[in-house]
Amino acid sequence: MPLRGADIEKAFPRFSPTTSVLQLLLDGLHKGGNQIAQVEAQSGKSESYAGILQQSSSIAVGLQSAGVTAGDIAVLCCDKSILAYSILLGTIFTGATVIVINSLDANKIHQCIGRHPVKVVFSDPVYVKSVNESVSKMILPPSLVATIEMADPFIRSLTKSVEEFKLFKVENVSKHIPLILFTSGSTGDPKGVEINDLLLQRLGYTFDDESIESYLLMSAFSWISSPISLVSSLLKGYTLVLSNSKDPAHNLEFIQRYKVNGVTLSASVVSLFMKEPSLSQLDLSSLSMVVIGGDVVLKREAEMFIQKVLQGRTGVQSLYGMTETGVLTTWRNQNLLDLSKINSTGYLAPGVEIKIMNDEGVEVLTESLGELWVKSIAMMSGYWNQPELTKQLFDNDGFFQTGDAGCFDKDGFLYIKGRVKDLIDFKGSKISVSDVEDILKSHPAVLEAAVISKPHPESSHQLSALVVKRSKCDVTSEEIVAFVGEHVEEAKKLNGGVYFIDKLPRTSSGKVNRRLLHEILLSN
Repeated sequence: MPLRGADIEKAFPRFSPTTSVLQLLLDGLHKGGNQIAQVEAQSGKSESYAGILQQSSSIAVGLQSAGVTAGDIAVLCCDKSILAYSILLGTIFTGATVIVINSLDANKIHQCIGRHPVKVVFSDPVYVKSVNESVSKMILPPSLVATIEMADPFIRSLTKSVEEFKLFKVENVSKHIPLILFTSGSTGDPKGVEINDLLLQRLGYTFDDESIESYLLMSAFSWISSPISLVSSLLKGYTLVLSNSKDPAHNLEFIQRYKVNGVTLSASVVSLFMKEPSLSQLDLSSLSMVVIGGDVVLKREAEMFIQKVLQGRTGVQSLYGMTETGVLTTWRNQNLLDLSKINSTGYLAPGVEIKIMNDEGVEVLTESLGELWVKSIAMMSGYWNQPELTKQLFDNDGFFQTGDAGCFDKDGFLYIKGRVKDLIDFKGSKISVSDVEDILKSHPAVLEAAVISKPHPESSHQLSALVVKRSKCDVTSEEIVAFVGEHVEEAKKLNGGVYFIDKLPRTSSGKVNRRLLHEILLSN
C-alpha cells in the first residue's frame, strides 16, 4: 500500500483548493501594504508590497490593452529582479501563461519555444542577443518584444497604465496553466512542465516555518525554487532577498547584511559555503532555516554544514521534490538538531502519497529500495505539447513515475538513492552509489566526487569514481581506492578505478550530469 502524508487542509488551514492562486497572490499584495516585499541583494534596491501591487496591476492593464489574454504565451528570459517579478505577476493576472527561461544559448531557447506560438517576449539586456537570434528563426514570431528595463518604451508604457485592472477569473484551478518551467535536461531534452493554478498555490506551502521574516533566493529565475519562494513570500508576508550572484562569499555576506532567516541551497552550494575563506568572519546568527534540495545530500556534508556554517544552532531540512510534483516531503514538527535522520529527506508532506515499484512494475514494501511513484493533491497538468509522454508517465491511479530510487525507514522517513538508471547491478542485486560518494568526500584530498559504473563480464558492473582533487593536495588513485575499500562491502568497492578530472560536469540546475560522466569515463 502507498504511504500517505497528512490531510493537507488540516495541516494548512489557509490552503484553498477552490480559490485561484491569482486571487490569493493579489490578496497577499494588498495585505502587505508598505512592508518591504523584495530587495535586490547586489544593489540594495527594495520595493514594498504596495509598490509591487501597483506595478504588476499596471502591467496587467497594459498587456490586456495590447491584446494579451488567457491562452496566450509570454516568455521571460531573465535573471531575478523586482521588475521581472512584477512582469511575471502582471502577466499571469491577465490569464496568460508565462514561460520562464534563463539561457544565453540561442539554440536552447529556440529548442524550448521556437516551434510554438508566442505572443510576447521579455528579456534582460544580457539575454537580448540570444533571444533575438531565437526569435528570428520562429515561424510565428511574437508580436511584442521588450527589454526588461525602464528605458524600454514598451515597459515604460506598461508600468504607467492607468485603466481599471480586472483580474482574470479562473474557472478550473486544476486546468488553468499560469506558468511553464523547463526541466534541467539531466535525463534527456528539457521538457516544459505545466504548473497549474492549484500546484502554484501548493508550492507556497513548502516552507513550514511561520517565523521567517526574510528569505534569500539564490537559485535561478527559471528553477522551481523561484515560484516556491515568490508564492510563499506573498502568502505569508515576508521579505524576499534576490541574489543573482553565484559567488558563495557574496551570498554569505548577503545573509549577514540583510539578517536573512531562511535560504534554499543546492547540494553543490552546501560544499562551497563550507569552503569559503570568509566564513569565519561573518555573523550568520540570523539564519534559522536552511532548505537543501536538487540532488542527494550526503550525510557527512550535512553534519559538517551544521557545525561549520550554522555553528550547531539549528539543523538543515533536506527536501525531496520535482518540478513536475512540487516538494513532496517535510520536516514539520521535527527537532532539526536530532541528527539521527539527517541523511533522509524528511517524511511525506501533507496531501502526498508514494508507492515503491520494483523492476517488474510490482509494488513492494516501502522499506524496499525501488522506484518512487508519487501522487499529490496538486501536480503538473502535463508536459507542454507532449500528451503522449504525459500519458506514459502516469498510471491508471494517477501516480507519476519519477525515475528516482528510494525507500522509507520504519518511521516513515524517505531516503533518496539517486536515479533508478544509476543504480548499479552487482551480481543480481541493486546498489546505490550515494553511500560511496559520501565516503569519498570525507577524504581530505577530495573536493568533489561522483561514482558511476562500467560494465564488467563477471560482476555485471564495477564502480568507478571521477574525483576533483583539492588544490595543493597530492593523492594517488590507488590511495583513494584503498581508502574507500576500508569502509564498504565488496559490491561498493571502486574496482573500476579512480579518475581525476578538473571539475564535475553539471546541468543548468547544478545537478551532476551523469550522462557526461559516462562519456568522460569512456574517453579514459
